[in-house]
Amino acid sequence: SAAIIGLVLSSVSLVARLWARYLIVKKLRLEDWFMMAGLLLSYATVGLMFWGLTTGLGEVFTSLSNDKQRTFLLKIQPPTMFLIKTSIILFNARIFVTRKFRIVSWVVWTTTLLWMIGTVVGTTLQCSPPSFFWDKRQAGSCAKHTVVTIGLTSAVVSCVGDIAIFVMPIPILARLKIDRRTRAGLICLFALGFFVVLTSFVRWITLVGVPEDGYTSGSVQIAVWTYFEMSIGITCGNLPFLAPLMG
Repeated sequence: SAAIIGLVLSSVSLVARLWARYLIVKKLRLEDWFMMAGLLLSYATVGLMFWGLTTGLGEVFTSLSNDKQRTFLLKIQPPTMFLIKTSIILFNARIFVTRKFRIVSWVVWTTTLLWMIGTVVGTTLQCSPPSFFWDKRQAGSCAKHTVVTIGLTSAVVSCVGDIAIFVMPIPILARLKIDRRTRAGLICLFALGFFVVLTSFVRWITLVGVPEDGYTSGSVQIAVWTYFEMSIGITCGNLPFLAPLMG
């Protein structure tokens, strides 16, 4: 049910965003294309998750003949979140034009890019050969505790990045010379991004409970929270664009 709610929220909010763009500027910006790409990748994730629920995603390794779908999940989450975060950073840098803000924005973006590359490469190379990660019938080995370590490190770095992205605009909004009610509304709107931080934190807690000898036994919960993090990120990233539709 959480995945379905996330699917509806992210899809509807993006359609509303694009409609608002059409009403105001009659064209799409770069950040809109990044968010659309992020939504498409999130569809692949939720499709994979529903497929996995019908093919044994929650089973332990020994009862699975092939777990390629779970490996795909681990590799698609960082690029999806990178696209979503890039969209938000581009939008913030467009409307908050101070030099200091833009410098910090690009530092955060570069850190996000390195996080994505590091997570994908680490996931791919943690086993020798890499295919041993999902197929234990062949000869090979994986670095001890690496599966969970990479996931936890990735979750923590991602969470810190989310906090930075959503905190950065708040001091500027607090100094705007507008009426107090409007300023408070804008701050609350951007602060909704902390729901993304919350889902990242819950996913981190889920990863902590993953058993070493049967990583797929926790994959269902990990998949759900991974997708929910994506969908909430997309929804929160779209909210600032919906004001024109609300009058």
